[in-house]
Amino acid sequence: MEDEADLEYMGLSLSRIGFDCTMGYLKGGMSLWLNEGLPYGSLPLMSPAKLKKLDSERLALLDVRTTDEWKRGRIANSKNVYVGHLAERLVEVSTEQPIVTVCNTGMRAGIAASVLLRSGISVFNLLGGTQAWEAYKYPIKNE
Repeated sequence: MEDEADLEYMGLSLSRIGFDCTMGYLKGGMSLWLNEGLPYGSLPLMSPAKLKKLDSERLALLDVRTTDEWKRGRIANSKNVYVGHLAERLVEVSTEQPIVTVCNTGMRAGIAASVLLRSGISVFNLLGGTQAWEAYKYPIKNE
């Protein structure tokens, strides 16, 4: 974090998506972590074009937006579990095939993917979320 304002903003951002009990932060950021030679992982990304090409039977789509957002427009065959409730609702997530997490832009989906990765679930984050999906002119299902 650069300063106290960044820390407050991050805390507020996390609480808005259901993470109300932030225990700390990485002082010095990822640059310091990497410079110390500490271990890290990475999150696989999937482009909208690649997702469109792949057989939907081989992937599970997990939309982690609010139910209202999901109803207003989603990728067909996506399951909705809000990111703030995902940790407590993991039993509802199928692990039979890799999961692609989806939100509006990819930020909440990245957090959700981290939750799934920690649980040992194979996961990708949809790059750019539904905004990118729609930019490609791919179909969106509405309720």
